[in-house]
Formats: sequence, C-alpha cells, structure tokens
Amino acid sequence: MKRILIGVLAALGVYALTGFAIAAPQNNQNQNEYTERVRANCANVEGKIESRLSAFETIQNAHMNVYRNMKERLTKFASRIKSKGYDTTKLEADLAKLDGMITEFSEAHNRYMNALREMKGYPCSKPEDFKDKLAEVKNQLKFAHQEAAEIRAFIGTTIKEDLKALKQQNPGAVSNSTKTASPSSGE
Repeated sequence: MKRILIGVLAALGVYALTGFAIAAPQNNQNQNEYTERVRANCANVEGKIESRLSAFETIQNAHMNVYRNMKERLTKFASRIKSKGYDTTKLEADLAKLDGMITEFSEAHNRYMNALREMKGYPCSKPEDFKDKLAEVKNQLKFAHQEAAEIRAFIGTTIKEDLKALKQQNPGAVSNSTKTASPSSGE
C-alpha cells in the first residue's frame, strides 16, 4: 500500500515538474502576444481613452453642478430659517464641511483626469508600462468614486439629521401659543 502511494506521488511530482516546464514558454508567448496586440490596437486604445476623458468631464460637471446647487440651496435655507429664530449653527458647520468635501472630490477627479490624459501616449510608446499606468489610473478613479460616495453619505446622514433637528426646534410654536393664549385670557 505504501509502495503504491509513493509511486503515485512520484508520478504526480514528475508530471507537475514537466507541466511547469511546459507552461513557462506559454507564459512568455502570451506576454509577447499581449505586447503585440497592444501595439496593433494603439489607435483603438487611444480612441477609447479619449472617449473616457470626454465622458468623465461631463460626469464631473454634472456632479459639481449638483453639489453646488445643493450647497447653495441649503445655505439659503439656513439663512432664511435663521432669520426666523432657528439655531442653525450645526447645519452651517456641516455645510462648511460639505464644501471641503466637494473641493476634495473635485481635486480627486482632476487627479484622475490628469492621470488619464498622461496615459494617452502609453499604448504606442511604452506598451510595457501600460499595465502599470492603467492600474494607477484605476486607483485614482476608485479614490474619486470614494470621495463622491462620502459626499452622498454625508448628505444622507449628517445633513439630513441636521434638518430633522431643525424641524424639531419649531421656535414659531412658542410665539403662536402665546398669541392664542392672549385673546382667550382677555375674555
């Protein structure tokens, strides 16, 4: 039984070694084929990069318009209800933080766009570095997406809670109850 087990393990070992020896040239061959495909599709890749650039510029403009409009509307709302006697200090502080987050998103997106612009020449001139540059660009995009997600989460949690707290304040209720109490006490 032990002899059979040793024989099987030995056969598997020899098979594995020959399999690895055969696989090595295929990996080099695949790498060479990949490099040739990158060189052959140079114009196609640059066209895709250009289309991504224009699409992401449009997306950034849309995001920035939404964020600016929301901040502007919330700022106007805060000043309007502050004049009515509400305590808006927490909302105003959070709006300042939101403004900083919007700036960070814009900078992250600009870094991504710059990395993508730098990558335009890589497919033709440096196909070896293309994978590394592509990984860098993807990381920049992930960071920009993360910044946008943080803004959405901040608005959905913190700003929303600030607005709920303002709704709970209701300083007009005190003045309304005294107005309704005065005529009834005079009768």
